[in-house]
Amino acid sequence: PTRRGGAAKGRVVKNTPPLRATLTRLWGYGVPYRKILGAAFACMAVLGLTNGALAYLAGPALGFLLSGGTEGLGPVARFWPPLAQADRRQVMLFFPALVVTIGLFKGLSYLGQFYWMGRYGQSVAKDLRREVFARLCALSPVQLSQKMSGDLLSRFSADVANVEVAATYAVAAYVRD
Repeated sequence: PTRRGGAAKGRVVKNTPPLRATLTRLWGYGVPYRKILGAAFACMAVLGLTNGALAYLAGPALGFLLSGGTEGLGPVARFWPPLAQADRRQVMLFFPALVVTIGLFKGLSYLGQFYWMGRYGQSVAKDLRREVFARLCALSPVQLSQKMSGDLLSRFSADVANVEVAATYAVAAYVRD
């Protein structure tokens, strides 16, 4: 056992389980929500594609603007041959419309990612809160009187909220990165 907070507190904290065991146990709460997680991952994939597409279009857009003709379009014109035969005015309308369309898909996928990951995190936290509440209700009044009420409230609120934040943001950041 190790002491947390120094000897002044006087509480002994049990050894914590290994990280892998903890993550495996938490994954068990998320398994019923695989479809929600799949929708979030699909939005993350679209978000990655739109980020790549915008970065890819930056070079041809600058080449077009600086060259004064459609020969600056390069790879975009090879991808869509009618663009190479279009006049400058048509291309000046096409490129901004393409960037706005890609930006719209990027925004929608970003919204979808946060919506689905938020829903996933709240669902996991709901199940965890339900389980903690059921365990608290199963304790006898004698056992409850022996526990510190602040510790019980902390477990019921703050710890579960931390799990929700981790399920919502940490999973998304790990997968997206």
